Amino acid sequence: MIDKVRETIEKYKMIQYGDKIIVGFSGGPDSVCLLHVLNRLKDRYGIKLYAVHVNHGIRGEEALRDENYAKRFAESLDIPIFIKRVDAVGFAKENKMSTEEAGRFLRYEYFEEVLKQVKGQKIATAHNMNDQAETMIMNFLRGSGTTGLSGISPVRDFKYIRPILYIERSEIESYCKENGLNPVIDSTNKENVYRRNKIRLELIPYIKDNINPNVVKSLCTSSDLFYKDDEFLNEIAAEKLNEIKKGDGFSVKEFNSLHVSIKRRIIREIILKEKGSLNGIELKHIDDCIELIKKGETGKRIDLPHDLICEIEYEKFKIKNKYLKSLKYEYNLNIPGRINVKEENLIIEAEIKKNDEIFNDSLFIKYFDYDKIKIRAEGFKIQIRTRKDGDFISPKGMKGRKKLKDLFIDEKVPREKRNSIPLVALRNEILWIPNFRDSREYKIDGETKNVLKIKILRGEVNGR
Repeated sequence: MIDKVRETIEKYKMIQYGDKIIVGFSGGPDSVCLLHVLNRLKDRYGIKLYAVHVNHGIRGEEALRDENYAKRFAESLDIPIFIKRVDAVGFAKENKMSTEEAGRFLRYEYFEEVLKQVKGQKIATAHNMNDQAETMIMNFLRGSGTTGLSGISPVRDFKYIRPILYIERSEIESYCKENGLNPVIDSTNKENVYRRNKIRLELIPYIKDNINPNVVKSLCTSSDLFYKDDEFLNEIAAEKLNEIKKGDGFSVKEFNSLHVSIKRRIIREIILKEKGSLNGIELKHIDDCIELIKKGETGKRIDLPHDLICEIEYEKFKIKNKYLKSLKYEYNLNIPGRINVKEENLIIEAEIKKNDEIFNDSLFIKYFDYDKIKIRAEGFKIQIRTRKDGDFISPKGMKGRKKLKDLFIDEKVPREKRNSIPLVALRNEILWIPNFRDSREYKIDGETKNVLKIKILRGEVNGR
């Protein structure tokens, strides 16, 4: 047992010397075996162990028995233990989950909390070879691809580790018996209520007796093959994701040139980065995104779970929160003066100069005929703000006025950016859209006497 666990740890580089490791500890055979084995290996790896037990509040006296056992066992090994009682049934109803899903969510939430508290590096869970086989069958029956068929990964997110994943439950039970560990048994594991229990208690024994006596090992071998293939495809998808990045979105054309297997992985990865979870995301959602991007119609969008949308913006696509609000702000610019636009981390400076030198505009410095502005101002101040209904500009190089909305559409400015672009405005007239356009109405000419200089600086300039 010790050699097998050590081999798994080193094959998948699960532990670095000196790691602090949180161990999910129910008190059942699997977690008792895991904690006991890691404790025997602690000097080899220089690790510090912390047991974490969550009482889900479901099995009454039996759950209290498990809690007390977990406390005594951890203390017998001189391992600190953290215990929390939760209402999994109430949480499930409130969040429209199954009790099983709620229990898992609350359990992992507490693991993360303790990890942070002890400043740990890893969370070890007691998944074993039988869990792997059951997970593969469950995923196969609901139509999973290679990611689902690879089952439980030995290491996830460089943090979650499964040191006994390649050990059968029968070996675990024998280890506990040989070492006199006397783990507790969860009575619900023998009830054919949950789908996993039906697979564990009925389907796998039937396959063992009638088709393949080594079904668990065979499935785990397949799982490892799928895992390696999936790992390779994910590496390719990560490379392609970087290649198709285009500003704040992703290139429609380049995405459409990829193989569907890579496309699906890219969509999954974007959603994962945006939301932090793939819970509720099904193959249908992924393929709906792919179909939307294939058509590439600007302005079209589809809704996804978790308040996400996938939308097309000209030659780019984005997956984002549909309720993400654009920044709104408005500042009066004193002349001369200086303001800090904290929403954009910008500093705007204004000063008056005499027209006795050559003035050259740049991306973030603009010069205007201040006398013309004063004639139009009539008591109104120049503002630094986001756009409003009725805004217009008289762009240099173009005839007449243009609504700001129409200009943004013509110039293919993404919809969600339009409401947060800083504008230099006089009432509804836009004097300058920094790094984009400015008005021809206030150009400096031979009649100009006073010049308004507006300069944009990053907020950290001069220690700000």
